Amino acid sequence: QIGDYALFGSVEYLPFKKLIIRPGLRYSYNTAYEAPLTPSLNIRYKINKYTLRTSYSKGFRSPSIKDLYFNFVDINHNIQGNPNLVAETSDNYSFSLVWQTVKKSRIYKVGSSLFYNDINDLITLAQGEGSSFSYFNLERYKTLGMQLNTEFSIEHFKLSLGGAYTGRY
Repeated sequence: QIGDYALFGSVEYLPFKKLIIRPGLRYSYNTAYEAPLTPSLNIRYKINKYTLRTSYSKGFRSPSIKDLYFNFVDINHNIQGNPNLVAETSDNYSFSLVWQTVKKSRIYKVGSSLFYNDINDLITLAQGEGSSFSYFNLERYKTLGMQLNTEFSIEHFKLSLGGAYTGRY
């Protein structure tokens, strides 16, 4: 049995009408792993028809009971847990810019976003010898991505078109 308990708090600060700053802090208690305080910071700034958002957050994930002790073997599967796993931690960054205009009952919106994740000791499943699989910690895992979206709305009708690219290493 593993217990995971957490409290999260956030405040919102408006130094002036167009700027919102929202820091947050999460305190976690895990009965099997020492959990760090995980902060976050979100900022939104509106300039006329543009909305700029940026954020940073620290992440923490302790191994679950499944990651540690799962044992599933049948004719098609051989998946074993790993009791030697360590918790994963991460740093997450994002940035987005959205342009929006309203003309009569029509809304036009174009936006793009970028993100970057840097994960230490990622808990993941990997193939071992033969057809056996087990959970392990990947020392370093990074993702970088972008997304582009367009949207047109009129009354109860909405048309959206977008695309995304995610790279990992």
